[in-house]
Amino acid sequence: MNKDSGEAGFHRNRNEWVDYVLERDDLHPTIRLIGCWIARRINENTRDTWYQVSTIALKTGVSSRTVIRAVATLEGEELLFVRRDGQRGRQKAVNRYELLYPWL
Repeated sequence: MNKDSGEAGFHRNRNEWVDYVLERDDLHPTIRLIGCWIARRINENTRDTWYQVSTIALKTGVSSRTVIRAVATLEGEELLFVRRDGQRGRQKAVNRYELLYPWL
């Protein structure tokens, strides 16, 4: 597989992920918003992204607690994989997020 088809495949999968999450009427709209915000920031080379919970909260207009609950729900639905920073409770702790594709 050449690099271009890999990037094209990534973008196709990410777009399908976003559509899948947006169409899940069993997920609260805020969960869908946060999931899509994270998905749009996934790096095509590393296939992950990293943001502080407080940054996601600020950018999406919700509380940090809401972001934490939404991420936990997306994890529970096996739509998101989260590698948590070992420095919980510190202001600079950052999680890494990866999309999981239920159709693969």
